Amino acid sequence: GLGSYYGTIGGSYAYFSPQLKAKERYVPPGKNFYTNPGKKGTGYGYANLTIGEQYPHEPDGYEVERINAKKVQEEHKQLVKGGPFKLNLYPQEYFDMNPYFNDKPLPPVKKPPPEKPIAPPFKPSSPAKKSGGMKGGTFDPYPSHSTDPYVTKTSKAVTTNKERQIFHPPPGPKSRPVTSIITLNVTR
Repeated sequence: GLGSYYGTIGGSYAYFSPQLKAKERYVPPGKNFYTNPGKKGTGYGYANLTIGEQYPHEPDGYEVERINAKKVQEEHKQLVKGGPFKLNLYPQEYFDMNPYFNDKPLPPVKKPPPEKPIAPPFKPSSPAKKSGGMKGGTFDPYPSHSTDPYVTKTSKAVTTNKERQIFHPPPGPKSRPVTSIITLNVTR
């Protein structure tokens, strides 16, 4: 087309014109407020880093404790009235010489409880039975003791096989491997 982009018929659009629009000067926005100043190292050892003023240095006196104690002593002396208390009596001990002295009357003496008389041992009126069993109609006091006859033990024959020979295990190695009882706990 007639002086148009991509062959348009109606001419060029003003939107695509190369002429720059009038723009105002760019003013960058200001920074935000800082609540604390920027950190410089750890903050210790730098003066005037706090919000308020720096604390003034006030050195302690050399004899501050003695001066304070003297003030306290003077205040105490002002509160004290009169001199020390003096008693116009003969000096005595702190306590009475007799520690067991008591002005109160003594309580009545407690009577010990009456002792119970020891009862005499029991003695039956009838005499005891004579010794010699239960008196069940026997003539002798004890049954006659009869000794058992001495029985001789018969010696048993040694167990043997059919040929009347004692069995002896064959010496030498066993027919199959047998683990020893001592080494049984090691392999287990």
